Amino acid sequence: MMTYSEVINALKATGIPFQEAAWRNAEKLADDYGVYALDNDNSLLADDKHAERLFEGTVDYFARKTNGRINAAKIENALDSVNVPWYLNSTQYENDTGYTHYEWVFQCLGAW
Repeated sequence: MMTYSEVINALKATGIPFQEAAWRNAEKLADDYGVYALDNDNSLLADDKHAERLFEGTVDYFARKTNGRINAAKIENALDSVNVPWYLNSTQYENDTGYTHYEWVFQCLGAW
C-alpha cells in the first residue's frame, strides 16, 4: 500500500485537472476536474501510542461535457497503479451545475 503523495502523483498523471480539497470557480475553468483530500485516519494504539495508522481519503471527479466514464476508468486505474484499496462510493448527476459527480473512497498508509 502506498502513501498519500503517491496517490496524488498517480491522479495527476491521468491528465485530469486535480486540486487538493477544493477549486475556486472550477465550473468556469474546466468541463471536467477532480478534487482529492484526506478525511480521517484509523489508528491502532499500543502502549497508549499510535502504533499503526491507516489514512482514508476521497477522490471526487466532476464531468460535464467529456465522457465521464472514460476518465472515471483512468482514475480507477490510477488508484490501482499505486496499490491502494478503494471503492466507488457514489455517482450522482447535479442538476444545478450540470456535472456528473463521481466519488471514490481510498485508503493509504501515510500522509506523506
